[in-house]
Amino acid sequence: MVVANVGDARAGIMSQVWKWKEKPNEKRWQQLMLCMLLRIWQYHNPASAFPIQSRTRRLGLLQRAEKMVLPEEEITRLYRVRRTVMQMLRDRHYLVGDFEINMTREQFKAKYGENMKREDLTINKTKRNDSTDQLYVFFPEEPKVGVKTIKTYTNRMKSANVSRAILVTQQNMTPMARTCISEISSKFHMEVFQEPELMVNVTEHVLVPEHQLLSNEEKKTLLERYTVKETQLPRIQLTDPVAKYYGLKRGQVLKIIRPSETAGRYITYRYLV
Repeated sequence: MVVANVGDARAGIMSQVWKWKEKPNEKRWQQLMLCMLLRIWQYHNPASAFPIQSRTRRLGLLQRAEKMVLPEEEITRLYRVRRTVMQMLRDRHYLVGDFEINMTREQFKAKYGENMKREDLTINKTKRNDSTDQLYVFFPEEPKVGVKTIKTYTNRMKSANVSRAILVTQQNMTPMARTCISEISSKFHMEVFQEPELMVNVTEHVLVPEHQLLSNEEKKTLLERYTVKETQLPRIQLTDPVAKYYGLKRGQVLKIIRPSETAGRYITYRYLV
């Protein structure tokens, strides 16, 4: 392809942006600018045998562009998100090693590389007291997850005989993807977190009191002691950050322990709705 002028090169690049129908991320912008510079160079050097003339070499160029190094802030973001996920799985009583939680940023970068992909961070864990209870944690590569990605994950879960999964997305999912998750909820239980929600561990915040999930026996004892129905207890939403962190279900009861200047500690209970 011979570029008539710089304006044509810029127009060609922007036409690709329009075709995507979405704002390209930083990596895409870097690829676009690289292609623009190459075409401008070709315009000023028409007689030279430049790689972009070759379809095979052009494909190789694009493949190398896909392997571009992630910015340091993006690596830090993924490191913090993955660390919080590991802490969350540990608090949900999944088998998580201390080395996975205490991994430093340098160790994380050395393990996954500077050109890491989110799909490489996929996690599969088993419950401590039940080897049949497994869970996947997926990190979708595309910013806005659609139905196609959900189907890909459910097929993988089905082949591995796993019914629970956590999706860590970069942005809000498409409405169709959310509908798809609701429709398959009878077979596959999929929780969705956005990366900003997992940048820090909400349970470690100084203003968040200790939360303990009551067992069925403890819940029964509580209701008998105070002669109340579970629906008469104060309520907490399933969308509460702490409830999401622990993966709680409707009908469960939380014991919340707050510090008190007079009594030492103050205990309340919340019913999940």
